Amino acid sequence: MADTVSPYLSTGRFGIVWRTPSKIPGIPGPLARTGVAMKIVSHEWLGPAGDQLIVTARAYKRFQVEEVIRSEPVLEARIAPEGEISLPDDRMMVYRELSLSLVRTCDAVRQLSAEKAMRNASFSADERMRVLNKLSLDEDSLMALTEEELSYWVAVNMFDNLVEQQEMLQLPTPLRLRYQMKTLGETKKKLIREAKSYLDDES
Repeated sequence: MADTVSPYLSTGRFGIVWRTPSKIPGIPGPLARTGVAMKIVSHEWLGPAGDQLIVTARAYKRFQVEEVIRSEPVLEARIAPEGEISLPDDRMMVYRELSLSLVRTCDAVRQLSAEKAMRNASFSADERMRVLNKLSLDEDSLMALTEEELSYWVAVNMFDNLVEQQEMLQLPTPLRLRYQMKTLGETKKKLIREAKSYLDDES
């Protein structure tokens, strides 16, 4: 996308590969073997002069880096799609139910986290409600994603540790979903305990 003579120009698709931070300044660290393919779903020009481009992209498929062709001006590599485990229909239904539980857990964690931050900042009741309404997730839109796409959305929007994101990327989708559900489920329980303790102290 940054190269005007690239054969990939205007495809709206690109890849992201984790590069391990280098211990030596000026020398790039090694690339991870597993990356993720992205597709641009929308863009918008913002800013006072309309010169700030905001791009929204969505991850949709893992790949394995087989060979780096060039590093400049943008990284170009030969890759192979990463195969996913094929599941029978009954197992797929189980993971569909897991996806729904995961979406609702993400929603709860976002709401509880916002409530905690607003308690510390002494927001009014009306201000809290406005913030929480804005944070509420669109369940139907997220459930329209495939299990694989949903797991990538969760990794980006609910986890901020890049190393942990890369470790999740290297897991097959079923294991990635279960890891996310377990981790966020524990976060939800912790936030609920904190909220209950706060209410007990106030009473």
